[in-house]
Amino acid sequence: MPQLSDVEQPALTVEEWASWLAHSSTAVQITGVQLNSTDSGIEIILDSTGELEQPSTSAVGNALIVDIPNAVLNLPDGEEFQATNPSEDIALVSITPLPGNWVRIAITGLNSPPVAEVRQAEPGLIVSLSPGTEVSEEDNDAIQVVVTGEQESGYAADNATTATRTDTPLRDIPQSIQVIPKQVLVDQQVIQLRDAVRNISGVVEANTFGNTRDTFIIRGFEQGVILQDGLRGFRNNTQSSFIESANVERIEVLKGPASVLYGTLEPGGVINVITEQPLEFPFYSIELQGGNFGLIRPSIDLSGSLNPDGTLLYRLNAVYENGNSFRDFDQNIERIFVSPVVAWRISDRTDFALNFEYLNDTRPFDRGILAFGTGIADIPYDRVLGEPDDRITAEGFSASYRLEHRFSDNWSLRNAFRFSSTNGGYRAVEPDNLDENTGILARTWTDSESHIESYSLQTTLAGEFRTGSVGHTLLFGVDLNRDTNVYNNYFDFGGAPSINIFDPVYGLASFPDREDLQDRFFLNTRTDCNSNSVPPCSSRIDCTCSPKTALS
Repeated sequence: MPQLSDVEQPALTVEEWASWLAHSSTAVQITGVQLNSTDSGIEIILDSTGELEQPSTSAVGNALIVDIPNAVLNLPDGEEFQATNPSEDIALVSITPLPGNWVRIAITGLNSPPVAEVRQAEPGLIVSLSPGTEVSEEDNDAIQVVVTGEQESGYAADNATTATRTDTPLRDIPQSIQVIPKQVLVDQQVIQLRDAVRNISGVVEANTFGNTRDTFIIRGFEQGVILQDGLRGFRNNTQSSFIESANVERIEVLKGPASVLYGTLEPGGVINVITEQPLEFPFYSIELQGGNFGLIRPSIDLSGSLNPDGTLLYRLNAVYENGNSFRDFDQNIERIFVSPVVAWRISDRTDFALNFEYLNDTRPFDRGILAFGTGIADIPYDRVLGEPDDRITAEGFSASYRLEHRFSDNWSLRNAFRFSSTNGGYRAVEPDNLDENTGILARTWTDSESHIESYSLQTTLAGEFRTGSVGHTLLFGVDLNRDTNVYNNYFDFGGAPSINIFDPVYGLASFPDREDLQDRFFLNTRTDCNSNSVPPCSSRIDCTCSPKTALS
């Protein structure tokens, strides 16, 4: 059994690190483990890339310990091996790596440590085990206790995908990333994305365009893109709507530059919304939320299998929301969202999923309270400074698919595509100039329509391999993103009736026809094509085309 003095200390200099790599490359890799029954018990067969050195054995309580020097584990199914109750007299067989290129085999007997016979194989090692006949008297209290159970995820997330585009343990990601799991969303009764990201440090809400969309500042930079399932699904267009939370599984916030993975982004970070996927078992949930200002929000979440063999799965999320604004007058909010998902397990190595979303949202357009002097205007918080019937609407549809094929346990190819289309518009009387001496606010008639289309295609090849005892993950991908925004805006700057913010009178004039307003037409098309690999060794090639047209 190795002593503390035998354990290799960590490298502290470049020379020590190079020496450690050279030493690690000479360690024999154990690439497979087999358990076979024999007449006297069981035998453990270790497959290796070379000849293994003679191990040392010892007994601790009911456990027999076999330590193999100058060896590393490189198993296809994980970093360790465990088998529970492989025979009547053995409770557990555990094979784990130790520091300093040691591998430990621990065999726990029911009443006494087993008897082992170790012999060389070509190549590898065979450990034959038979029941022990003597109970260890050295330390009757030193026994190995094995507890098995299922861990609930709860508030603690172990893995994330945003930082590497692969399912990676958080401890292995050299960037700051925080995850808001489903349990937090449920316990906090989250309705909007801004309610969830309050749990994340360094993220604050930015200009919401009249309280109608999600916009955030991460580490001082306002973000123009919010990802959905790793795709550039949401942009902060002026007439988009709030992201729906009904079908959200978790939210990942990556802080710091992420352009090497997702193309043009602000360096503060990026938010990735991960949606719910179909479940193998039947799941049915009906929920009703109620709150201040007349909020009523019923929702359903259904999932299960569509065929007897469980290869075709579905999930359906739907929600209806109705309520009022906190402002004066009955400014109604109405929202409908439906999202069906179908997943097809084509084979053991190939999966295909289709995801659809429909959203219809109508709510007040509200620019908020005005700045006044060095603070804000001393008026009631529920005062309307536009007109009571200022409205903004958005109707959107999106369709996406995800195809994954696993060539082996270590290599896979993923392809995903998402198309979204949104039609929006708003009619409002917007604040212009304020005379702080009189409280008179000049206002502008605004009538705007927009059509937004977004295409996102992502293909990724991911693989894992080892050089000696060092593991590597390789990711190579090609992305294509295209956005087209068409705006048709009508204004009459300063033409709307002024209002006294301390004593407002509404309805002094009706909203004019479009023919009486100034017309401004905008067309913006952006195309990104990207080729990338992942950190810590990263490279990326981007090509961008952004034609714009404006007529007034």
